[in-house]
Amino acid sequence: MPTSYTGRRNLIIFITLLLCLPALFTGYMGDDYLHYALLNADLPIRKPDDLSLFGLFSFINGDPERNRLLMDYSLIPWWTYADMKYAFWRPLTEVFHWLDYQLWPNSPWLMHLHNIAWYMVAVILVANLYKRYFPTETAVLLALFLYALDSSHGFTVSWISNRNALLALTFGLVTLLLHIKWREEEGLHYLLGALVAQILALFSAELGISVFGYIGAYALFMDKKGPVKGVLAALPYFVVIVSWWVVYKQAGFGAAHAGAYYVDPATQPMAFVVAAVERLPVLLASQWGIIPADIYTLTPGEKHLYSIVCAVFLMMILIPVVLLQRARRSTWFWCAGMLFSILPALAASPYDRLLLFPGIGGAALLAGFIHKLWIVKDRPRNALVRYYSLFVFG
Repeated sequence: MPTSYTGRRNLIIFITLLLCLPALFTGYMGDDYLHYALLNADLPIRKPDDLSLFGLFSFINGDPERNRLLMDYSLIPWWTYADMKYAFWRPLTEVFHWLDYQLWPNSPWLMHLHNIAWYMVAVILVANLYKRYFPTETAVLLALFLYALDSSHGFTVSWISNRNALLALTFGLVTLLLHIKWREEEGLHYLLGALVAQILALFSAELGISVFGYIGAYALFMDKKGPVKGVLAALPYFVVIVSWWVVYKQAGFGAAHAGAYYVDPATQPMAFVVAAVERLPVLLASQWGIIPADIYTLTPGEKHLYSIVCAVFLMMILIPVVLLQRARRSTWFWCAGMLFSILPALAASPYDRLLLFPGIGGAALLAGFIHKLWIVKDRPRNALVRYYSLFVFG
């Protein structure tokens, strides 16, 4: 058993790698078959006429004739609405999928290994982020363990087509780390690097917006020059996101007639607000509990009651976790980052695979709580808070 921080960190990364390896044998699933069809010239499925490189994420573009062709080849269900649009602009992710089909076109296990490699890079970046804001190496390792082995990440890593989320996570973390270095060391090259990484995250997936949640949280709670200057320093990223969004919408990307899965905040703002209020506790309850958020999507009928139950559960959990660590500014950074970063994900139906960004703050909060209560045994003096914490967490 290694005794140094680096050795223990590497052990956690190695264990994570071992637990990801079964994904190598899962083959193609869902959209993977669509990608196969679009990247193989012998199949009569052509790229949509849009800004995407290969149409891998804009294949359902609202064209009834095209949608019927996809139905004929069983690439989308036969009951799909003819005008349904589910078109996303992810050019960087398309490049990496294209590389798969250039290098190992008939070896899905290597495509899965490609996914795992990106997750390993992201885990290393998360470790670097945690090391900045935890008081001890033990707390860093605990947070890394909780994040890296979070079961909600399993489906994301093991689905080839979900590589877009892993890329957005990786480049998003690079953005955040470079932003922090810029604010603490004031090198302009850090800002330029962060902005480039932000663009790469957005070109990977819409989920790349989520890193702005942590940049905003950093501005409010961690920026050494205060929240006002911190917010001003976050404006360049906001400009990049807005510019990307304008091009995105002008190019015709987005969703339509797909309300069961996705609510477009640009064209349906009120519907998005209603959906967000209902989906937020469901996703966070999955982050902090054991019931997958996917249950919400698969459950027929009214789902308000389930959302309310999730909200009550969250209050029971988060009150002691935050109260016991409230003296640390980093607690509010992790908490706000978790909440802010989940907002873009609320446009889609709740799935565990949307928890890559919120999980960073969630794992940090839980690790800090466990470290304080059970490792250094710095327990609250208030008997009510102490017994409540022990009751909830055992």
